[in-house]
Amino acid sequence: MKQFIIGTALLVAGIGIFLMKGGVMIDRLNPLVKTDTYYTVVKTDGTHLGKDSMKKDSESYEYHFKGYNDKGKEQDIIINVTKNLRQGAYLEVAAKGQNGKSWGEVQPNEIPDVAKAKLGLK
Repeated sequence: MKQFIIGTALLVAGIGIFLMKGGVMIDRLNPLVKTDTYYTVVKTDGTHLGKDSMKKDSESYEYHFKGYNDKGKEQDIIINVTKNLRQGAYLEVAAKGQNGKSWGEVQPNEIPDVAKAKLGLK
C-alpha cells in the first residue's frame, strides 16, 4: 500500500512538472495557461513548411517570436501562418503560452507603451 501511494504521488508530481514546463502542444491543452495578447516585430522570414493542410493552394510558414504583453512580460511564441510575413511589420499576437493562436498587423501607435519600450520603439 505504501508503495502504491509513493508511486501515485510521483506520477502526479511528474505530470504536474510536465504540464508546467510546457511546450506548444502542452500549452494548447493545459487549462491553467491563459490566452494573452503580445506585441512583436517580424525580423526574419518564416520557415517554409510546404503546403498548408487546411487551406488548399496555400503555403505554410512557421515563425518564432519574442513577444511582450501590455505589462512587459516576455513570451516566446510559435505561430504558423499561410503567408510569408513582411519584415519590419508590427504584430499583435493572441497566444496561449507559446502557442500563437491568431495575429494581425498593427501600427506602432497601437502598441502599449510598456511593450513598445521592450521592443525598442519610442
